[in-house]
Amino acid sequence: MRQRNRLLREGRVDPAWVAAIEETMAGLGIAIAAARQDIVTRLANLRFALLRILPLAVLTLAVVVNGVYGGGARDYVFLGVLVVSMAYLTMTFGTPGEKREVVMTAPTPAG
Repeated sequence: MRQRNRLLREGRVDPAWVAAIEETMAGLGIAIAAARQDIVTRLANLRFALLRILPLAVLTLAVVVNGVYGGGARDYVFLGVLVVSMAYLTMTFGTPGEKREVVMTAPTPAG
């Protein structure tokens, strides 16, 4: 970009050189946009794992440990876990139709 600006400022404009520089800049811009999209996707996946999967995995581990070492309170703990897990899933599921894309397809010609 500095080379392009310097050439334009000095008035020494070689169309082939400027076109090559601009093509390089466009390629770098596309690479930067793709890298940003990749980072956003990875962060969204990490957020999903931390907010949805990890709590349920910890809850499952607690149920297994309770099954082994629970003693007389085992049935009450299982019932409590069932209630907590259903409440968690209900609260984090979202409303029907939330963030859904409508995909419309063109009708195909009969024939």
